[in-house]
Amino acid sequence: MRNRKPRRPRKHEDAPRLCGNCGGPMLKAHRIEAGVAYCQACYVRDFERVACPACGSQCIAKLHDPAPLCHDCMVERRRCVRCRRPVPRAGIRVGAEFACLSCAPYFRKKKACSECGGLSSQLFRPEGAGEPICPSCANKRTHATCARCTRYRPIGTINESGRFLCASCSGENPEEHECPDCGATVPGKGSAPCQKCSSRRGGRKAMAAEEPHLGWSKDLFIAFCEARLLLQPNTIVRTRVARAAAFFGDLEKRIPHRVNFDAHALHRSFTAEELRLSQSAVAFLEERFTATLSSEERLQIKEERLIEQSLANASAHLWGNDLRDFDRALREASRPLAARSRRSYLAAAMGLLKHASRDRIPDLAQDDVDGYLRRRPGQCASLSPLVSWIEKRHALKLTLPAKRKRDDAAREKKLLVDADAIMRSLEASENASSARALLAAAISLLYRLPLEHVVALQATDVEIGDNVVLWPATDAIQLDERVGLVFRKWLGRTEAGPMFPGRNKTRPMSV
Repeated sequence: MRNRKPRRPRKHEDAPRLCGNCGGPMLKAHRIEAGVAYCQACYVRDFERVACPACGSQCIAKLHDPAPLCHDCMVERRRCVRCRRPVPRAGIRVGAEFACLSCAPYFRKKKACSECGGLSSQLFRPEGAGEPICPSCANKRTHATCARCTRYRPIGTINESGRFLCASCSGENPEEHECPDCGATVPGKGSAPCQKCSSRRGGRKAMAAEEPHLGWSKDLFIAFCEARLLLQPNTIVRTRVARAAAFFGDLEKRIPHRVNFDAHALHRSFTAEELRLSQSAVAFLEERFTATLSSEERLQIKEERLIEQSLANASAHLWGNDLRDFDRALREASRPLAARSRRSYLAAAMGLLKHASRDRIPDLAQDDVDGYLRRRPGQCASLSPLVSWIEKRHALKLTLPAKRKRDDAAREKKLLVDADAIMRSLEASENASSARALLAAAISLLYRLPLEHVVALQATDVEIGDNVVLWPATDAIQLDERVGLVFRKWLGRTEAGPMFPGRNKTRPMSV
């Protein structure tokens, strides 16, 4: 008698099932409807034979089902739970719905890959043998990035340096093709563009996606991207286009109408930090303005913004209105004050009021002033306008310590020591940006010039011949031999624009 293969135990013999309707035990489900298993008793009681409303054929449906369908019509209308495509042949049941064969792996239980250890629901044995691996690890065995055409393709050969080459780049005569956009020679076969043109295409797609969200600034956005981002594109051009779109979108929110858009409005609407983060777009816009701002005007706008911010913070205190009155008096002074001086005087006044913990300025006492100056002796000069205003406005006499007699000789000695230290650092410097900053500081110290005036030097303000002369038409400051030698080394090749450019090459560096 031939030996028979032992029978495999059925699933219901391993673990008895429970009816999904009545909860009773059953050896086998008589029917599964909408993901619920019915025993034979529940099936007889809850199902009936009816006519399919779609095709008219007989079908078995649940009692009082508002839309009973036969099996053929149900399969015809069935959709994948993931991709919503028709599912004539289901790959896996997901609750009461189905998934097609393509989407079925997404609903299977994930297992660990034997090579990378990552979890995947699509493990398989390559060539039907070995441990199961994920598709990514299987792909790495046959594909790699070609060292010549930089495309991910099936491995052809390995070059002398041990890097992979694809089939079209292998051999004595590797294939090449022309870039369809610029005509440059591109390694590998096909019709793919070169790297620059590929980045440019990606940038234009990103522009097309951002343009519908812009209003009056759309033309400026397109012109900026074409002139600055797509002219020499790189791999992050999409990110840069998105950042530019965000900046121009903020520009529309802060300046709703284009007629109000000029250099003053731009610098008043954004903080210095916001302008720095978008300096490329800001430089592009400033080139299109008929009237640009000088360094002094930009500094004035920045200081005015900081003053308004300080006054807004002071409004939370009872002395906030008094501080605004003091600021109004500073602005209406007979001799105009620079915004930086106003901010310095207001900062000293706020520091005194916070230290004294007084509700109003007329409540200040001499002890408050003396105590504050013991902690902050350098604020004495900045408190002088406040003390004068209090005496004039509130008839309250407060005094400040007498000024120290200035030692001009010691000051001159310290200045020369500082200048010599800067010159030695400058002569040893090898970095162009740090050398320019040190040179500006040295000229400011040696020739008693404001640093703002020095860094604002333009190429047209310098005459380089046998000697280096600054502002030849007005001041005619001739640099000595030591300073002139360093000036020629680091700035002698500047033909146009600022002599001390900052991060934005069209503007001078900040002090």
